[in-house]
Amino acid sequence: QEFDEWSDDSDLFGDEIKNARPFAWLNIGVAQKWGFNPASDWSTTKERTELILGTTGSVSDAGYGELEIKSTKYWPSDSYHSTKSSDIEIERAFLQFSFDKWSTKLGRYTIGWGELEGGALDVINPSGGLTDPSITSQWLMSATRYGDKSDISVFYNPNPKITNSTLLSLKDERHREFGLRYGINTEGSDMAFYAGQLIPNDALKNLTDGMAYASPYELLGFGMNKVFDD
Repeated sequence: QEFDEWSDDSDLFGDEIKNARPFAWLNIGVAQKWGFNPASDWSTTKERTELILGTTGSVSDAGYGELEIKSTKYWPSDSYHSTKSSDIEIERAFLQFSFDKWSTKLGRYTIGWGELEGGALDVINPSGGLTDPSITSQWLMSATRYGDKSDISVFYNPNPKITNSTLLSLKDERHREFGLRYGINTEGSDMAFYAGQLIPNDALKNLTDGMAYASPYELLGFGMNKVFDD
């Protein structure tokens, strides 16, 4: 059996390189969503098309970033169509830097205080609503310091996002959020302490003046989980 002559100049993988996906750094997603109300003869309550463009990558040796932009087209049968027919928003955009025992994060993202507690204290980011329960990102600044068996983190939200009906005026939106979390990690158990000033994710209607309010409140919390032997 004879073999073709081969040299270092042979382009063995040339075809693979030429067939590489263009714009490999860009993630593209398209979603079509429908929602129906069984209590109203299964009428359509949600019909929208979403186009999502995103990219991720390293910024420096200690930095990492993400950007995701979502464009939404609301169709006539969608319950939101009366107020907006299309929408373009930054779904997620942040820069994160880590060095030694510190990590800082700045941008539009979500903070999951409920990762340990199963969501009981995950009250920082509001949900998109009944027809879109996904968590809404917010513009945040946060920093975390990691120890051997503990970590402490703080965050600041200069303009909290509040879910409110378009039919009601929101009274006094000029509030800020800030908080602190201290976690302790031991073998077989984890616990965390929380403190902060937060804004309700959903505005409440005052029947007296017909306005919607979202007054700040103080939060003190404690969460713990433990693994028990069978």
